Amino acid sequence: MRRPLTTALPALLIVLGFPACAGNTGQADSSAGWAIEGNPVPGDFAIAVTVLPGSESDAGHRPVRYVIQPDSVLRAAVGAGVSLDVFPQRTRRLTRAQMSAIYSHAVRQGLDRGLGGEPLTRGVTPRPAADETLVVVELTAHETRRATVYRSGDETVGAWQLVSLLGEFARVR
Repeated sequence: MRRPLTTALPALLIVLGFPACAGNTGQADSSAGWAIEGNPVPGDFAIAVTVLPGSESDAGHRPVRYVIQPDSVLRAAVGAGVSLDVFPQRTRRLTRAQMSAIYSHAVRQGLDRGLGGEPLTRGVTPRPAADETLVVVELTAHETRRATVYRSGDETVGAWQLVSLLGEFARVR
């Protein structure tokens, strides 16, 4: 005997609805950071990292900007003229493993939560003091964007490790 669509449709909706109730809805909790265990790099993952040294800061720090878009293309600019507004030239396409290493590092070091830094105010260009260096990390993933400024005096180990990792991948020394 055939059942009318009005009887079968509610039962189908209930069965299809159970998986959505059972687990993660796909929405990231921005206050807790992005989970990485067993999860691939999100399709919208993008990152921009800019190093802005002050006029008297450590000679080992130079202006540099790295940008990676969701298509895994790494862009890099080094030297005078680097700013948050610079869109660098293409350097290379990263592998899935390299993208995963960058994403995992950002999450494990708390950079996805701005841990140890201060939020970048939209429309305000951060300026380093003469004797400090700023690292600006802009992250996008899970439809969430965060921009954080790390000062050389802060606990910025994770940010500096990220700069180093990106420099290796860009083959910029």
